[in-house]
Amino acid sequence: MRITALTLAASLFTFHFLNSSVVFAQEHHFDHNDPKTSIVEPIMHHGTQAYKNGHGEIMSTDQAYELSLEERVDKGYTLLVSADGVSSFKSSESNQNGPVFNLTFLDVVNNTNKGFDDPDLGEQRRNVLSKAFAYYASVLNIPGKADIEIQESFFQNSSAPFAYSASYYFSSKGFNDGLVASHLINDYDAAAGLPDGFIQFNFGSAFNYNYNTTSAPSSSQYDFYTVALHEILHVLGFTSFCAHDGTSEAPNDYVFTSYDEFLLTGNLQNFFVKVGSGSQVSVTPVDVSFITNNQMLFDAGGSNAPVYSPSSYGGSSIDHFDNNRSQGADFLMHPTLSKGKRVTMMHTDEAMVLQKIGYNVDIGLATSINEAEEIDLTVSLYPNPTTQHGSVFVNLQGGIGNKEILVIVYDMMGRQAYSKVVLTEGDGVITAIDPYHNLAPGMYIVIGSAKDELFNQKLMIMDHNGSVP
Repeated sequence: MRITALTLAASLFTFHFLNSSVVFAQEHHFDHNDPKTSIVEPIMHHGTQAYKNGHGEIMSTDQAYELSLEERVDKGYTLLVSADGVSSFKSSESNQNGPVFNLTFLDVVNNTNKGFDDPDLGEQRRNVLSKAFAYYASVLNIPGKADIEIQESFFQNSSAPFAYSASYYFSSKGFNDGLVASHLINDYDAAAGLPDGFIQFNFGSAFNYNYNTTSAPSSSQYDFYTVALHEILHVLGFTSFCAHDGTSEAPNDYVFTSYDEFLLTGNLQNFFVKVGSGSQVSVTPVDVSFITNNQMLFDAGGSNAPVYSPSSYGGSSIDHFDNNRSQGADFLMHPTLSKGKRVTMMHTDEAMVLQKIGYNVDIGLATSINEAEEIDLTVSLYPNPTTQHGSVFVNLQGGIGNKEILVIVYDMMGRQAYSKVVLTEGDGVITAIDPYHNLAPGMYIVIGSAKDELFNQKLMIMDHNGSVP
């Protein structure tokens, strides 16, 4: 059996020993998209439904969208990504276990031979991006879909960011959900015919991306998987419309994102105050100095995450978190990334951002998955199913050697039910759960970890009637 960390949300809990390898090396920056390009307003254009953006430009979609989703999938233009990874159209349509991301690659549609259509690297890039989306699909307990356009890649070095990304938003006064969140959470396409959001990646030669999800980047590489996870979080709604003076960067006054609603001042006041309803809504900051005094926070439900709010307002201000103001946190949403560094999952505070803006997130799972881990190890867990009073054994084959293995049992809510350290003597059988330890009937995940070796297995414990509640 080949064990990988990319699997169904219902069956995966893993430990992460090397979340990132920190190398003090050259950094490059992320940025935030111009909100006016991500604001959409429905209009009638030549007698048909159309949309214009915040610059007043009529938005045109690629000719690929004249095809049905099934046709786009058949032609290889669109990948359907769920917690299972990439699936066919029919299997995706029957998927009831979580969200599906429909990724349409314009590099492939338009046969650019670059970016995601590059003859040598295109498939590898598409696979890494798909794994990043699959991570989010595995930790979001929601039923919907989202149409994400992967726009034609660009190729710039120097001051250009890694990528541009955003969800589209309607321009309503108050705090707005993005179309991506709306489609995923409510399973309703509010702007049919238009993608819900987009990402445009920069493949300039200076970036020398690492595309290997099973090993860390070298000291001369940036990690593409980390960049992808960062940009997807923006698409999911980790986005602010707050300008340098506390007004909205949208074309209309008082238009902000659902993320903006939970910004706090350094003294724990809500940064924005909403007054009125409907067309009479106003949204104003209580003290604009917090935008640039390095004290802005985000109400992450039990903790207050440090929002990037440096003395000089810039393209990364407000909708990023600040490692430098945290106590050892390693945020995906830090505004820069160093060569040689990788971050493979959300910090708890980042998962709470998604929870705050309306997603149902498996917080424990989201902050424990190691997407990049992949090992060869033969594991059998027996007897399985078992009863409350029986021993449970693990048979390990694969060159484990003499090592201590930490065995932990989680229930399906992510709560630790049992743990034990076992010393192995090469391959063979170890006792995973002792007879004296009674676990309530139910489904569990048994995790084993020894340095970089990991395994995870489902365990079913039955009651005396031979059934599971």
